[in-house]
Amino acid sequence: MPVVFAPKDRIYFRTNPLDDHELQWTKQLNSHPTWQHSYTSKDPILGLEVDDATGHAVIITHRGTHRDYFISSGARAFNKLALPSGNRIVLAYKF
Repeated sequence: MPVVFAPKDRIYFRTNPLDDHELQWTKQLNSHPTWQHSYTSKDPILGLEVDDATGHAVIITHRGTHRDYFISSGARAFNKLALPSGNRIVLAYKF
């Protein structure tokens, strides 16, 4: 399971290995990190990335016939994000 570091928030994110709808976070990776609940999505989380422009974590979900992108404004607030069509994340996750 991938772990991403969001430099803007200075925390690590991962998808819960037991529930692909849940995003978790921790402040530091060590031998036994304490993962805490951050966000629960209605749809499975397909990927985790870091937005190059802002340094925030981005989660990618699939809803209907399009992909949804959410960006953090902190460890707990995720809002839908409109990424430009040429963005690296959009290009990586488009069908």
